[in-house]
Amino acid sequence: MNILIWNSRGALKPSFQTDIHELARRHNPAILVVMETKLGGSKAKEVSDRLPFDGAILTETIGFTGGLWLLWNEDQVEIQELAKTEQEIHIEVKVRASNLSWIFSAIYASPRSEKGCILWNNLSKVADLHNKPWIMAGDFNKPLVQEDQFGGRGVSVNRSLAFKDCLDFCNMVDMGFSGPRYTWTNKQDINNLILERIDRFFMNPDWCVLYPEVKVSHLPRFHSDHCPVLMETCPGRAVRLNRDRNFAESIEVFAKEATIWNRDHFGNIHQKKRRILARIYGAQKALSISPSSSLISLESHLQKDLERDRNTSFYHVSALARRKRNHISSIKDERGLWLTEEREVMDHFRSGFVSLYTTSIEVVSQATSHDGSWQVLLPEQAKEAIGALVTPEEIKDALWSMKPFKAPGPDGLHAGFSPTLLACCWGFCQGGS
Repeated sequence: MNILIWNSRGALKPSFQTDIHELARRHNPAILVVMETKLGGSKAKEVSDRLPFDGAILTETIGFTGGLWLLWNEDQVEIQELAKTEQEIHIEVKVRASNLSWIFSAIYASPRSEKGCILWNNLSKVADLHNKPWIMAGDFNKPLVQEDQFGGRGVSVNRSLAFKDCLDFCNMVDMGFSGPRYTWTNKQDINNLILERIDRFFMNPDWCVLYPEVKVSHLPRFHSDHCPVLMETCPGRAVRLNRDRNFAESIEVFAKEATIWNRDHFGNIHQKKRRILARIYGAQKALSISPSSSLISLESHLQKDLERDRNTSFYHVSALARRKRNHISSIKDERGLWLTEEREVMDHFRSGFVSLYTTSIEVVSQATSHDGSWQVLLPEQAKEAIGALVTPEEIKDALWSMKPFKAPGPDGLHAGFSPTLLACCWGFCQGGS
């Protein structure tokens, strides 16, 4: 079972619904918490009804800020609402597959200190009301320790202590994470950059016992200054369904044919998007370790690429145009005739490569022989010439044949370095000074 939280920074953005559908498709969350929707009332209900979830609990906004949505799939979990405020939603979750039940609290903490104190008090009251397994998750809007922040002013000690005291009272522990360290950025240049880890999961010991292999991952950040955070109770485990063999084979054949059709007609859009998201993830991870202007620029460029790919109609047309531009439908052969049939074009390319990489020299294997009678013998006169001393005439011919301004020798000087160089060399060879 998966739980996903994301501060979307507005549910009326053009990309919001597409992003939610994509996150649901990729991670199949049983519960999705969306924070800072900036949307309430009937309009919020209208938008949430279009999302791929069966149930929804929505809170009202604080003016034009805030907004907390909790969405779920009824085929995976059964939800009972317990209480809600502008900053929190408390529910009891019953997992249908395992029949386990526990308390879940979705949080969107106000950045205002007085509102934050109200939230901490409410959570402490909830802790007094039950002794069940409990998990809380959301945007807490403040780092817990200094290590959870890069840049900006230091973490407020008073606010941090109030946050920590609440977690201690509720007997909560941090689940840890994998991926980039920080979940929020102010998207500024390196001199004004601020990074914080404020989107988190906490659980009590009883919940840890239920799900000892739980894993929390910071996903790539896109279309928001917060990254989605995914919690998997059983990471890496695939659900296997017992299916009729013929039905399974039919699905496999359909999947293969649909993949080929998608590749031929549209190109692999999802693969391209996964590649961009992987690069964004890598850039954000490197940025959390060692922030630099080049990494900020790279992430901004990749975000723009991802935004361009959001318009799938435009991308489909671009992909088709690129494929048509790269497609070779005909070719002229050596006789000047145009080959238009696909098989003829393929055979022509193949024969061209075969002729290019095929040698006309025949290779004859010959057994190694130790008989030296076939070896070339030098005449005596040639042998004497090889061993003879170099004559002054040969040295002079070599020196006078040197071009003055050709490439320099090992000493870095060419022959024209000095007008008297050749004369000095020649005098030295003759025994002069």
